[in-house]
Amino acid sequence: MKSLSRQIFYQKTGFVTCSYDDELQAIVQEFETFPLWNVELIAAYKAMHEACLQAVIRHKAQKWLCLSSKMNRATPQEVQEYITHVVTPKLINAGLKYYAQVLPGSALSRLSTKQWQHEAQAEAAQKGVVTNFTTAEEAIAWLQQQK
Repeated sequence: MKSLSRQIFYQKTGFVTCSYDDELQAIVQEFETFPLWNVELIAAYKAMHEACLQAVIRHKAQKWLCLSSKMNRATPQEVQEYITHVVTPKLINAGLKYYAQVLPGSALSRLSTKQWQHEAQAEAAQKGVVTNFTTAEEAIAWLQQQK
């Protein structure tokens, strides 16, 4: 994906890079393939989302692009609950409306992703739109159409 207009605001090598894309006017979260979830990675995940929340507020971002096709691990229950009950309400309250996710390649990762997405949508009371894609190009095209 083209990254000329991106401002990186969070990075954990071997896990994720988060940036704001000026052209797309979106938060961009790009996950790497990582070995296993552990206590350190869960803490980094929470720190990443706090940085993302601050970026949503700072940029008044309404769009989010999650590039997770390289993820090959199921999301642990603790992380799913954190996304659903902590992250989602804060992001919705900060103004996020559109979430485009390029689904993980791993079947187990896709299943756990869809599970937390379903729960997060219920938590958000349908105030945001979550849409899944198989390629970054499709996700970007969809986000560009959202106003």
